[in-house]
Order: sequence, then C-alpha cells, then structure tokens
Amino acid sequence: MKRLFLSGLLSLAAVLGLTVDGRAGGLSCGHHTVAPCAYGPCTAAPAVCVEYVEQKVTKYRSVTIEKDVWETVRKPITREEKYTYDVCVPVTVAEKRTATVYTTVSKEVEFTYNVSVPVTVPEKRTATVLTTVSKEVEFTYNVVVPVTVPEKRTETVYVSVPKEVEFTYCVTVPVTTQEKRQCTEYVSVSKQVEFTYCVTVPKTVHEVVQATKYECVTEHVTECVAVCKTISVPYCDCCGHCYYRCERIVEQVPVTRCITKRVPVCYDVTVCKTIYETETRVGHRTVCETVPVVKEYTVNVCRYVTENRVGKKTVCEVVPSIREFTVNVCRHVTEARVGKKIVCETVPVVKEYTVNVTTFVTEKREGCRIVHDCVEEKVCHKVHYCVLEPYEECITVPVYRTICAPVCAPAPCHTYTVGHCHGLFCR
Repeated sequence: MKRLFLSGLLSLAAVLGLTVDGRAGGLSCGHHTVAPCAYGPCTAAPAVCVEYVEQKVTKYRSVTIEKDVWETVRKPITREEKYTYDVCVPVTVAEKRTATVYTTVSKEVEFTYNVSVPVTVPEKRTATVLTTVSKEVEFTYNVVVPVTVPEKRTETVYVSVPKEVEFTYCVTVPVTTQEKRQCTEYVSVSKQVEFTYCVTVPKTVHEVVQATKYECVTEHVTECVAVCKTISVPYCDCCGHCYYRCERIVEQVPVTRCITKRVPVCYDVTVCKTIYETETRVGHRTVCETVPVVKEYTVNVCRYVTENRVGKKTVCEVVPSIREFTVNVCRHVTEARVGKKIVCETVPVVKEYTVNVTTFVTEKREGCRIVHDCVEEKVCHKVHYCVLEPYEECITVPVYRTICAPVCAPAPCHTYTVGHCHGLFCR
C-alpha cells in the first residue's frame, strides 16, 4: 500500500516537473541543463514510464556495546601520623652531685642538690565581699483594731407551756395457751456389718538370674618387629683395593609376647526376690443408723392480743414572746501606726585572702593521631552506550523514463532517474 502511494506521488511530481521545466526551456539535472525534446510540428506529448530497480543502500542501526572505562577516584585512607603538641606539666628535675669518699673511713656526707618541683606560693589578693548590715528603719503600717459598742436588739423567744391531753393507744397483751404437738426425733442405733477389704501380703521367692564375670586368659602373639643392626659390606674402589664398610640395615624379626585378655563368662545365681500378693479378707465393723421416733409434747403457746386503752400525757406547746436585750457589737476600725523594722543592706567590703598559685612549665611531647588522606586510584567501570553500525540492504527504487513518440520528425529524448535532479527529485 505504501509503495503504490509513493509511486503515484512520484508520478504526479514528475509530470508537474516536466511541465514546468519544459516551459522554462529544459530540465536541470545536477549542474547541467538537459535540452528538452525537440517537437516538430507533428510531434505528440512525451509519456512517462516507471520502472522499479533494486538498489543497495547503507542504513544504520543502534548497537549497545559494553566498554571498560577507567576513572580516577579519590578514596580516603586512614593512617597514623606523628605530631608534636605542647602540654603544660609540672617538671621536677633531679640533679646529681659528686661527693668525695675515702676508702679507709666510710661516713655519710650531706650535700645539697636542686630539684625543680611545682611550688605553691601563698599570695595575698584583694577580693570584694558583700556583707549584710542590718539597720532600723521607720515605716507606717495599718492595724485593724476591734472596738466593742453596746447595742439594743429585739428578739422573739419561744417558751414551752405544758398541758395534759387525753389520747387513745393500742397495747399488745401476751396470752399463754397450752397445746399438744408431735415431734419427730432421730435415735442412733448401732449394728455389726460384714465388709470385704484387700490386703497386700509380701512373699519371698527364689529366682535364678544370669550374672557375667570376666576371666583373664593369657595368649601368645607373634609379631614382626623392625630391628636395626650394623653389618660389614665389602667394597672395591677404582684402583682395585677391597675394603669393608659398615652399614645399618633394618630387618623384620618375629617376636612372641604374652597378652592377657578379659573374657566374659555367664553363670547362674539364685537370688531372693520379694513379691507382693493381694488377698481379700472379710471383717466386721459397727455401723450407726439413724431411726426416726415420733413423740407427743405439751407446749405453752404465747399469742398476742391487741387492746385499746385511754391515757393522759403532758404536751408542751411553744408560745412566742418578744424581749429586748443589749448586746456588745465588735467593729473593726483601721488605725495607722508608725513602727520600726530591721532592714538588711548588702554593703561591699574589701578583704584580703591568701590563695595558692600553681605555675606550669611547657613541655613538648609526641603523640599519634589519625590523619585522613585522599589517594588517587583508577577504577574500571563498565559503561553501556549505543553505536550506529552501518549495514547494507537492497530496496526497490522507482525509475522514471520519458518516452517521446514523434509522428513527423523524431527528436532525441533524455532518460533521467529520480534522485539525481534538483527540486522534488533530489537525493
């Protein structure tokens, strides 16, 4: 379908190109101009003929190639480096002095030597200390003073007045009556009952058991032992002289030795074995049974009877009465007073102290520390990249030919191939 569409498009372009270029006076092929067909008075229109020709073309396809790429990488390496640093330490120097000692008399001689030691020297220094000083200061304060004032007040008092009142009340009176009632009592009766029980009885039985003992058996074993011995071997030198030379040889000598083996021997032993047998025995035991017995009793039954009675009681009635009395009322009055209080103030006082001052001497020491350096190292990485690889392929290309069919005077015609001309047919 694509080939048919391309051939039709190229045919249309060829016809249009020929028409335009023919009017212009010729075809432009490359850098040259091709003269048009010479038409006589009786010449017909040129015809375009399409032919398909196989042509080799070079195409490119992408191919993935693996390649080793060396890259310089800086890696940190840890190493120990010696460095010098200053430390302030107290230094004690011991000095040796020479003393003259006589051989005849030995005596102890005192000598003086210098030693550098840290010395703590008391120095007097001045320091400002804040001391608390108390003083009296007058201040004004308010005091709430209670003032008692007599006031007359009226109150209502309830007075109780007793009086007798009749009332009716109910009383429960107990009445005792004799009644006959039946009571069931349980009496315990004992009797002898037979029962069966099992008893485990030990019994001694003689049983034959196999026991193993080990006996020592002596055997003679012959073995070959390697024995080294020296022998004289005759030799002749290159001059024909014979002599003997001692050589050590190893011989296998049979040796017989006695060995003792422990052989197990089984024998029968009669042992006493205690077994337990179960026996069933019959015994008697006393069993108590509870038997119900019905008896008749006369009991006193107490019943309560309600009676209405009339009585008198004293009732107190509360009667209100008004009275006047004088009470002392306490009121609080604020009063301003002047007092004195002790106030503490912080006053700076200069005092002199003796402090111990320690002097340090600078001493050089050597230590080890870890230093990180970067070392260049070549590392190989595998990189995948695409490369265009050329390859040849045969394709079918349409070739257009213009055929001039003159009627009267033939004129020469030119054949051109698509792909060599400028414009629409350019390669």
